[in-house]
Formats: sequence, structure tokens, C-alpha cells
Amino acid sequence: MAHARIPGPIGDDGAPASLDDGTLIRALTPAPGPTGTGPGRPGRQAAAAPAIGLRTSAAPPALPVLRRGSNGLQVQRLQRLLNVRIQPGPALKVDGDFGPLTQQAVVSYQRGVAVPVDGVVGRQTWARLLQGAMARVATLPPARPAPQPGARSGPQ
Repeated sequence: MAHARIPGPIGDDGAPASLDDGTLIRALTPAPGPTGTGPGRPGRQAAAAPAIGLRTSAAPPALPVLRRGSNGLQVQRLQRLLNVRIQPGPALKVDGDFGPLTQQAVVSYQRGVAVPVDGVVGRQTWARLLQGAMARVATLPPARPAPQPGARSGPQ
């Protein structure tokens, strides 16, 4: 073995560099493991959560209050949910515009799931929609034309 290589990176000058590449620090670092006190772990305290305003729960962001005149992506989401949660479905056009048809569907849904009926999608209505509560609405038979004056009724 005339030309055995000395382990370690070679610097610009071709001389072997130090083998201290930071791996020694890993040997001195405590092994990761559970924190807190309890059976088998006496005396260890759980680290306090950082108080820098970070969310630690998986709570969804606040949902907006939607009413007639609202528009945007949340209204589209509402319209999709109403189309699924109301039986028979209102067949709302998912256009992001909270107009009279969307308001009518919201009122029908609120009646069907027993939340206060105001046509406004607030916390209670959002909660029921997102929980999957279905609203069954009665369908009215098609309106019959009013009888004409002087027209005979009955079989002819």
C-alpha cells in the first residue's frame, strides 16, 4: 500500500483536513425521547409551549359571516355545501354571489336543521353545514292555473 489515503476531506492545498466534522457533538447530545413526568420518567418536566402567538391546535380559521351581497370563495363554498346538504337539492349556481336564491336556500336549510332562521350564515349555520347536517325540505306540488271565469269545471 504505497499510496494509502488518509481519511478526511482534502483542502485546497491537498493536505488532509481535520476529521472533526461536527459528528462529535452528536455523541454528546441527549437522545430524543418523551418529556414530562409520569411512570418511568420521574423528575422530567415538559417544556413550556412557546408564547409567540403560534397556533398549537388544529382549529380551522374563523369562517366569515355571509349574507346577501357577500361574494367570493367562501360564498362558493357555501353554495356547494347547500347543494349537497339540502334534499332535494336547490341546484344553486356556484358563482360566488350571495343573491336571493342563495338566501332562499340558506333560509330553507336553517329551517330544516333547527337553527335561528335569519338568512345569514353565521357560526351556528356554518357549524351545522360543516358537521354534515342534512335538511329535508318539503316540495310543493306544481301550481295549477287558476280557473277562468265562465269556464266549466268537471268532465265535458
